Amino acid sequence: QLVTGVWEGGYNFFCQDTHSGGEADMKIIRVLWWYYFSKLIEFMDTFFFILRKNNHQITVLHVYHHATMLNIWWFVMNWVPCGHSYFGATLNSFIHVLMYSYYGLSAVPAMRPYLWWKKYITQGQLIQFVLTIFQTSCGVFWPCAFPQGWLYFQISYMISLIILFTNFYIQ
Repeated sequence: QLVTGVWEGGYNFFCQDTHSGGEADMKIIRVLWWYYFSKLIEFMDTFFFILRKNNHQITVLHVYHHATMLNIWWFVMNWVPCGHSYFGATLNSFIHVLMYSYYGLSAVPAMRPYLWWKKYITQGQLIQFVLTIFQTSCGVFWPCAFPQGWLYFQISYMISLIILFTNFYIQ
């Protein structure tokens, strides 16, 4: 839905203004509300870990990433719910489909020997962050009416995720 909304709205990869695509913007906003809701569900992972006493799974990366994503997407949905905001959500959704597919398959003991691709999920996440920095930087260098402060914030946030996920990958 995000991809078709972007296509139908004639979105510009380099910098897309907010609220300039008409009905396509509304389609994207509706999908991004579901994306925001998924961040709430992911944040609840932390509470499930606490309830199950799986404290070893509660890491700085886990808490930082899930808590900040929930708050950041609240801001996005209230202030910049369309325009340039679609790109990172699209990549992140794709990565999460792969990641949760891996987790689902790993719950089946007979499938575990075939799950050789775990390390590639983190590599995909790192690539996602780099691509998001590139696309966000385009909005900085080719300005449009998308809030520049938000673009700088997003670049900073992506850098923080690269640092944390690289540390996780190395360990």
